[in-house]
Amino acid sequence: MKNSLKKVMSEFTILDKEESKKFTINTSKNEKITIYDMEMVEKIIDSNFNQKYRKLLYIVMDISENEDSTESDTELALLKIEELKNILLSRYYKYISRELLNKYLKMIFLLDEKLRIPKRGRGR
Repeated sequence: MKNSLKKVMSEFTILDKEESKKFTINTSKNEKITIYDMEMVEKIIDSNFNQKYRKLLYIVMDISENEDSTESDTELALLKIEELKNILLSRYYKYISRELLNKYLKMIFLLDEKLRIPKRGRGR
């Protein structure tokens, strides 16, 4: 088993726990982990978002390519997309930069647009 560190921080800063931002993660064992390093928080959020986005992307690709997909499949996928957008805007927006938030919202918008069925105008 090989253990390696990518980078060792040689500078330490002292933070006041009450004044600094913190990000709390709940583990599956009902434990809480609090992180004060905002760079690390952004990496964790990026990893978590990309994992959820990748799952949604596979669902959208399956619905688009599969001829047997129904409107209920599309509606469920749209609900999951909306749920990811709400998580992004309610939980993560405080901890990531504005540019990264815009990037994520554009990615979600593209998935949403792929599933939306264009409404045709009524004929006579």
